Amino acid sequence: VRVWDVASGREVLRFVHADRVNAVAFSQDGRWLATGGADTRARVWDVATGRETAFQYSHSDWVRSIAFSPDAQLLATGSEDRTVRLWDLLTGQETARFAHDDLVRSVTFSTDGRRIASSSDDRTAQIWRVEPRGREGAQILVPGR
Repeated sequence: VRVWDVASGREVLRFVHADRVNAVAFSQDGRWLATGGADTRARVWDVATGRETAFQYSHSDWVRSIAFSPDAQLLATGSEDRTVRLWDLLTGQETARFAHDDLVRSVTFSTDGRRIASSSDDRTAQIWRVEPRGREGAQILVPGR
């Protein structure tokens, strides 16, 4: 992953994964960059220093999507292992895991950080509560072709 200075056109930072990178996201304050890839890991980088944080957030298959909570305290990851996982960025611990029936294509937080929405190749979009953990009760089935 490369970060460029738009005004000068010069590369200012480079972040390296062991394999293909599938997802990137900045925290709202621009301090952190999260990357996820075919190496089954999500990583968080300090944009000011270019250094990786102490934790790597692992799935059992490719990480396809990644999102920071609005306060940058949590990271959501979606994977080909059919899970959405929620990570505490201060401790590096997985705090929740939500399941789909097929690979997860996208994850995003609501603007208040209380919910996560995810979409999957199982033809659903689901909404999950961050606190207390669990399904929000909304599941959208996308009609097949």
